[in-house]
Amino acid sequence: MEEQNRQPMPETGTPAGNVATATAPAPRRVRRVGTVTFGLTLIGMGVLLLLSLILPQMDLLSALRFAPVVLVILGIEVLVYTARPGEKFKYDVLSILVCILLILGVAGAEIVSRLAVNHYAWQNLEADLDRQAYTALQPAGDVWEVLTSVTPGHLATADEQGNAVLSAGDEVRAYVRLDGNYADALQFAKACRRVMDAAQKAGLPYTAYRFTSNCNDNPQDNSVTYALEAEGSWATGRTAEQLAKSVYSYLWYNGVAFDSQQELDEYLSQFEEDDDLPGVVLQFPETSETASTDTASN
Repeated sequence: MEEQNRQPMPETGTPAGNVATATAPAPRRVRRVGTVTFGLTLIGMGVLLLLSLILPQMDLLSALRFAPVVLVILGIEVLVYTARPGEKFKYDVLSILVCILLILGVAGAEIVSRLAVNHYAWQNLEADLDRQAYTALQPAGDVWEVLTSVTPGHLATADEQGNAVLSAGDEVRAYVRLDGNYADALQFAKACRRVMDAAQKAGLPYTAYRFTSNCNDNPQDNSVTYALEAEGSWATGRTAEQLAKSVYSYLWYNGVAFDSQQELDEYLSQFEEDDDLPGVVLQFPETSETASTDTASN
């Protein structure tokens, strides 16, 4: 009876009543890839923004050209965590997304700021040229108004006064209204030639001109408006006689401007049977080309 109640000793020498248990492996630490990159990006963006406040002349967009460094840092972070066998990692998508949005946000803010500065720089330049032109062109006579329009070919580089600095490829157009009584297109062209000569003498950087006569906002019937477009080297090398061939003439009647005798006749034909319309005799002004043709035929 006593021998039956005896329990055999385990072969491993473990005392009776003790159960051997296997040791569970320690859990692997999980690293979030992108957190370090996010932190470094915050520091970098903050430093750049702080420097742009301290140094207004700093070109923030040029500094943002180094944004691919963020990808390099993220790659290093991935390699470091991959080389640790006791750890596993997962991507911190939110941090990576915020990094991208931060870079795009700073770049967008800088672009908007640059465009605003660019707009005001060109506006300041146009206003400054208006003042210079009005003073310089007054001796030429008949100048009623001068407005400057600049079509830039690049982003503005401002000087100390905040004006944009002109460079090759920028178009600077002067809109000039002349307040003179001109008998024909040739007299008008001579006035335009005087204005262009005065602008060149004053060193004004105009590359194109738009001249108009008749400054009255409500032109009288049978009055004539002359207009001339003069652009680039074509204008600077032309005489008044050559410019006159490019002058446009407009005859006013009943508040309507007509640019040809045919157009004027068609308009008047509508009122041939209108007894209330006072009798008028309108003749379209003779152009310089027509005059030269008539002279040659005679």
